[in-house]
Amino acid sequence: MTHILETIQSSINIYLDSSEAFFTSGKEKKFFFTNPIECLPNHQMILELKSAIFPISMYNINSTNNRLFFNSHTATIIEEGNYDTVSLLHWCNQNLSGITVTFNEQKHKFVFTSSIGSFSLFTGPNNALKLFGFDDTIDHVSTGNILTSQNVVDLSGLKNIVIKLPGLSLGSRSSNQTSGDILAKIPISVNPGEVLFYENNFSVKHQVKIKLIESLTIIIEDESGNQIDFNGNDYYLELIVHFISEREYKQRFTHFDEIQEDLEIHHRIKPKKKGHKQNKKS
Repeated sequence: MTHILETIQSSINIYLDSSEAFFTSGKEKKFFFTNPIECLPNHQMILELKSAIFPISMYNINSTNNRLFFNSHTATIIEEGNYDTVSLLHWCNQNLSGITVTFNEQKHKFVFTSSIGSFSLFTGPNNALKLFGFDDTIDHVSTGNILTSQNVVDLSGLKNIVIKLPGLSLGSRSSNQTSGDILAKIPISVNPGEVLFYENNFSVKHQVKIKLIESLTIIIEDESGNQIDFNGNDYYLELIVHFISEREYKQRFTHFDEIQEDLEIHHRIKPKKKGHKQNKKS
């Protein structure tokens, strides 16, 4: 969708290479601009993610989901890497003492069998329960010496890449009540080891509630809020800052607010059901 903006201030393209960040702290990368981006008087900023390139070099089993707790204190740590059911089954049977693991091909579930009687799998930080088909928020107790996952195995890895820009108050929301820092949530549509090329074909834009940008902080997360480890590979973002006069801004967003208000009123007022008239017999 193309927008004709009523302004004399030209849009500014920003090209970000993750390897060129001024500094990195945890999952944050910070970029400073020699020439800050500033609105003219009586203007607002609109931010757009134009395109992105991400290497799908992350592991489906990593430091955020590679721990099995057979007691509530000590974790058995699965070596990080990309696993399928065969390689994960092999790892388990090579590394779990007193536990034999099999895979039910028909039901797509793992079965744990203990040679020393009943046992439990506990929840804990960075646990691997969901990978094996267990609810990762509760403890699981074997029936006798056997414990079968209640859900199918999930080794599909990440589903989305979430790009956040804290400090700009973008106004976006997500189902997990995340504050308005999300610039985009990009579905991963390629295989591990390939490169994801994203284009913002719908020209989605965000209002920016500040009028001066001297730096940008970029956070790349998965859908659970964990830092994504690209294992040494870099990603690239192309952003565009558009400018819009406050008069046009108010016209557009006032009209949008009126539509929202009309919709809310429509949903609050329930239409009366019409009764069926009976035909009188002559």
